[in-house]
Amino acid sequence: AVLSEVMMASHRWSHMHPLEMPWLVSVLCNAGVLLPVRMHSYHHVTYDCNFCIFTGWCNPLLNLGVKFVHHHSRAWLFALGALIFAPLALSPA
Repeated sequence: AVLSEVMMASHRWSHMHPLEMPWLVSVLCNAGVLLPVRMHSYHHVTYDCNFCIFTGWCNPLLNLGVKFVHHHSRAWLFALGALIFAPLALSPA
């Protein structure tokens, strides 16, 4: 639950001007631990890249995927479902 709150806060901070961010958040963004404003702002230009809202670490992989599967395709729902349920299916009983 705490991690989901930090994720949502990270997304909120990615919409703030860097000078208005809390000091620690700015340090974490500059270190690449949290989503930097610049990286997330590219998403709002065309809405077809940089979909990650926590750290942005998966953006290169997702951006590559969008070159092959349109970002509005329902195939992404199946991919997300596979990521969510694969650990459950692969865990020992």
